[in-house]
Amino acid sequence: MNEAIEDVQLVFENVPEKLELKSKVLKELGSLLPPDVFMGSNASSITCSPLGIASGRPDRFFNLNFSDPLESPMVELMPSELTSDATIQFAKGWSKAIGMVTIHVQKEQLGYSFNRLWRVIKQETLRQLDQGYTTPEDIDKAWMLSFGTNIGPCGIMDEIGLHTVLSIENIYYKESGDERDKPPKFLEKMVEEGKWGTLKGEGFYTYPNPSYVDSEFLKG
Repeated sequence: MNEAIEDVQLVFENVPEKLELKSKVLKELGSLLPPDVFMGSNASSITCSPLGIASGRPDRFFNLNFSDPLESPMVELMPSELTSDATIQFAKGWSKAIGMVTIHVQKEQLGYSFNRLWRVIKQETLRQLDQGYTTPEDIDKAWMLSFGTNIGPCGIMDEIGLHTVLSIENIYYKESGDERDKPPKFLEKMVEEGKWGTLKGEGFYTYPNPSYVDSEFLKG
């Protein structure tokens, strides 16, 4: 680790979405770095404050969530109340330098801004599947036909990883205590069975050739 962080201006972590794990990694990194080095996290559902505190330099810490850099240049920036203006400007400058467009979340909230919009779609998709109203294929067909995309919500969740989707939903549920935020049992079962999506070759679809990439998928 000492070799990896030698002479750096920024250390940016992207370990799995678990507060305890991220905090452990950031604490270790923060203890090894010079005080002027910036630190950041790609956390998608964990707020900036606990991570910044874990790093030992909350004034030089920020959350910057990349959705999918191969498909979209969008990143969401979320500082905490302890993040300095200089750090915010650095984060925006770094984003621009690597070809990204920054969406600045002005106040710290669980899930940023766009991620919360995506979560509404994700939650409703999971609810309808859980209660047997529709199928992954028909949800994705409707989405793709309506918005002209090459993938729908179920395909997106497969790409994210259903184990990650489950972890994020549990973070929201733990935060709110609201039963409506509790992830459905069928999602837990899929993850237990190793159906994580593209990573394991099976999720809502089977890979490497999911049905939604077939030229006939949208032809009815």
